[in-house]
Amino acid sequence: GLPSYMTDGERCLKAEECHCGLPDALAGARVIPIRAMAPSGLQYCAEAGFETMVSVPVQLKERLMGEVDLFFHASIELSPPERSLLEALATHLASGMENLRLNALEKEAAVSQERSFLASELHDSIAQSLAFMKMQVQLMRDALADGNETQAQRILGELDAGVRESYGDVRELLLHFRTRANAEDIE
Repeated sequence: GLPSYMTDGERCLKAEECHCGLPDALAGARVIPIRAMAPSGLQYCAEAGFETMVSVPVQLKERLMGEVDLFFHASIELSPPERSLLEALATHLASGMENLRLNALEKEAAVSQERSFLASELHDSIAQSLAFMKMQVQLMRDALADGNETQAQRILGELDAGVRESYGDVRELLLHFRTRANAEDIE
């Protein structure tokens, strides 16, 4: 319900530019009498006709994560139960924000673990198979240069088996990464 010039103008503020968001403010909800304060910094609140603002810090333990600002067109005072309720709501908000952050970190760790698993699998199976086939190709060249068709046929068979094994490894890895973690799919 704020005017657009106010939301646009206050999208990004330095802490000292306004009465709210003061870094050295006391902990807990603050009632800021906009009309009673000397004009300084931004005047969006007064221009929009607000008389009072309630600023409630959103913090978890000692870490300040932001604040919730409530604007009023009248002069108000907070009763102790109202102050307590607003502070409890802000604490729950901070806890929810922290849980979202921790969930994102957990998902990031899971993706990193899967990538590490994939890299390990690629190295352990496919990279070794490719190295073996590279040596077999060199042996094939040598056998062809020497005119040794028997040895060339044997090496060709080993190369064929190596390609099939690598193909199977790749299909197995792809199948592993396509499997969904949804229980219904697994059943």
